[in-house]
Amino acid sequence: MEFDLSKIKLSNSDIKRNLKFPQELTTEIAELIGIILGDGNIYLKENKQYELSIYGHMTEDKDHHLKITKLIKKLFNIQTYETKNISFNCIRTRISSKGILYFITKSLKLNSGDKRKYIKIPKYILNNKEITASFLRGLFDTDFTLVFKKRGSKKRHDYPTIRGKFNNKEFVKQLNQIIKGLDFKTNMYYEPKYDKKKNKIYHGYAIELNGKYNLEKWMNLISINNLKHLTKYKIWKKYGFCPPHTNLSERQNILNKRLDPNIFYKN
Repeated sequence: MEFDLSKIKLSNSDIKRNLKFPQELTTEIAELIGIILGDGNIYLKENKQYELSIYGHMTEDKDHHLKITKLIKKLFNIQTYETKNISFNCIRTRISSKGILYFITKSLKLNSGDKRKYIKIPKYILNNKEITASFLRGLFDTDFTLVFKKRGSKKRHDYPTIRGKFNNKEFVKQLNQIIKGLDFKTNMYYEPKYDKKKNKIYHGYAIELNGKYNLEKWMNLISINNLKHLTKYKIWKKYGFCPPHTNLSERQNILNKRLDPNIFYKN
């Protein structure tokens, strides 16, 4: 698929920076779309603001944000800016460019504004299995979780669950259909959250892929590009379980045999 670049408008700064724009849909563009729909925000106010921001955890997602920076540099020949909010343990990778925001909204056809209302998966993502897988990898790396649970009388957390939760019901239905189309077994359900202070119910819609079959198929077909998730998977593969409530540093120490995963259990 070739992109229509005719509607892109450049600022003087864009011209000086010698931006480039992808001519056609690639797996790298598809992964970036997944990243944007996951933890990205598109701000486009004509003649006022042209910004893409991608958010993550300051330590758990640090390595992945370095990969995002390299990906954006490769695709657009632009350097990103990074800011940190220590109070919220948050890292923010951002681009300020009129041309790139026009490319994202006009060529890629992603909506700016409130994602809870406007988030939608472009139809062209579905035309190719490899493109779909790359999109799902970007979305998973930024806005899904990988957890391991105890089942029955098991003493260790050995049962894998891939899980994503979003505010937009239609987006989750669309996502569920795409994932099921790749022969995964999914569960989708409504999960509201009540805020006592505001006396308000926040609507949430979750999708889960449970069990070893789904996780191994995910790794073979889609894979993981974020160490936050990948270290959990590697521990599970090596030890047959992965303890909960660990941080990235602890998981890396477990994999490097500097920490015994059994110390997270009483027996």
